[in-house]
Amino acid sequence: VLSSNTVFTAQMNETYSLLGVDAKDIITLERYLQEYFTNILKKLKDLKAQSKQTDIYF
Repeated sequence: VLSSNTVFTAQMNETYSLLGVDAKDIITLERYLQEYFTNILKKLKDLKAQSKQTDIYF
C-alpha cells in the first residue's frame, strides 16, 4: 500500500459536511493531547497534596 502512489488523504470539509459538524468545533490532536496532559498533571498535583495532608509524622 505504501509503495503505491495512491493518495489516502481527503479534504476534511467534505467529511465535516457529511457528518453535520462545524469545522470550528473540531480541535487538533496536538491541542487535545495538550489539554489532556494538563488535566492529568493537575489531578496528580491534587492527589499529591491530599496524600501530604494525610501523612502522619511523629
